[in-house]
Amino acid sequence: MAYATEAALGVLILGGSGALGFSVPITQTIIALVAIVVLSYRQAIEPYPQGGGSYVVARDNLGRNVGLIAAAALLIDYTLTAGVSLMAGTQALSSLCHRCSITRSRFPCFCWL
Repeated sequence: MAYATEAALGVLILGGSGALGFSVPITQTIIALVAIVVLSYRQAIEPYPQGGGSYVVARDNLGRNVGLIAAAALLIDYTLTAGVSLMAGTQALSSLCHRCSITRSRFPCFCWL
């Protein structure tokens, strides 16, 4: 979620000034999704006050296979979060030092030396 705003605006800017009108409905949709997640967590906290996690809650309420799907989704989410964070950090560093641009330098990490 931390990079969603920047990514959404980047895509809308590529679509032109007319596409920027979609930024408000996208923002409203994100707010609605966050509200749904908050309400869902509040419902899960009552029966699992010591903490349950997605796997335990899904397993207890929907069965073992659904719990495993929830666990797999979390593993994929953690992996993608790390990838997106690394990409954002790389973009931030390359915008700080234009010599670090991959298109200009074969070894962009050495621009700091």
